[in-house]
Amino acid sequence: VALGVNLIDSHEVPGFFVKRVHAEGSKLVTIDPSPNPMDVLSDKALKGKKGSDLELVEGLHAALYKLNYLTGDSPFDIDKSLTKASFSSGITEDDILEAAALLGKAERPYFVYGKGITRNNDN
Repeated sequence: VALGVNLIDSHEVPGFFVKRVHAEGSKLVTIDPSPNPMDVLSDKALKGKKGSDLELVEGLHAALYKLNYLTGDSPFDIDKSLTKASFSSGITEDDILEAAALLGKAERPYFVYGKGITRNNDN
């Protein structure tokens, strides 16, 4: 998952590694409201509204519970969190669920994030 970061123009070295593992079969989800060159490589590109990063991450978390990739008691109302994430980001619940399924199926998921995740939120 590349979250709020342009790995081609701003961070070439991590971008090189992401492109290499993607070519070897790893799945890539990009989450960035701005145009991002990695979108063309990604298996799922989520283009939410600026400032909705936190709600979108919470929605992905809820989706992982809904799809049974996470088990046990959820710390929040799953359906409410998905609805909130969809409403605040402008991304459909189905797209959030598809991205979560890619994340849930990963053997060793990793997140790469940049200032895009923090610059639009005061939290």
